[in-house]
Order: sequence, then C-alpha cells, then structure tokens
Amino acid sequence: MLYYGIIAALIGGIFIAVQGGINGMIGNKVGIFPTVIVPVIIQFIILSAIILTKKDLIGNILKLRDVKFGVGFLIISAILGLGIMSTLTFSIMETGPLVAFAIVIFSQLFTSMVVEHMGLFDMVQKSISGYRMLGLLAMLVGIGLFYK
Repeated sequence: MLYYGIIAALIGGIFIAVQGGINGMIGNKVGIFPTVIVPVIIQFIILSAIILTKKDLIGNILKLRDVKFGVGFLIISAILGLGIMSTLTFSIMETGPLVAFAIVIFSQLFTSMVVEHMGLFDMVQKSISGYRMLGLLAMLVGIGLFYK
C-alpha cells in the first residue's frame, strides 16, 4: 500500500504542476477570477453527473451527518481549495512556476510538520526534530539557489 500512496503522490504532484502552469498562463491573459471560477464550475458539473449515475455515493454523502463537524470541515476545505487555486495562480504569474512550487512545497512541509507535532486532524503526533528543521533549512537554501 505504501507504493500506491507514493505513486498517487507523484501523480498528484504532476497534476498540480500542470494545472498551475495552465492557470498561470490563462491568469496572465484573463485574470485570476475567471481562471479559478471556470474550472470550479466544470468540476461541479462533472461531479454532479457522477453523483447522478452512482446512487451509492448519495448514501455515502449522507453519512456526513455522523461525522462530527464533517460538513463544516468540508466547507472549510472547499474555501481552502479556492484559496489554493487563487494564490498559486497569482504566485506563478508573479514568480514563475519553479520558484512558486518550491515555496509551496516548503510551506506544505512546514505546515505538515506543525500539524503532526500538534496531532491535529486525527494525525499521529510526531515531534519536531532537529533533522526536520535542518531539512527545511536546506530547502530554503535550495529555493534561494533556484531563484538566482
């Protein structure tokens, strides 16, 4: 299962890089709002069609009633998704994809380290170590080198 997770993460990274590049290119021509809203509308249409064809999904969606704050957390997740697309598109437009994604990865690692340290979102708690901090510092040095 670990290998499937690694493969999924690699594919997800490729998707993010390609989507970010496309959004940066389009955002430079039409602005951030149309660049974000059109994909969201298309996602809504595709997901609505999937829900209509797979009736068992409706049952799974209704199970959200049993998850404490489930719908609330998913609303926050949706807002974060819009923020991700908007800020990443703007960053790529301003800095280019390489620096933008390097900084995004740094911020993801830093935030994930804090989330694990605090045990948030039902994550297994892992303390912040010197090695983790050293890795983040090395990444900052690398970002500086990318920017040169």
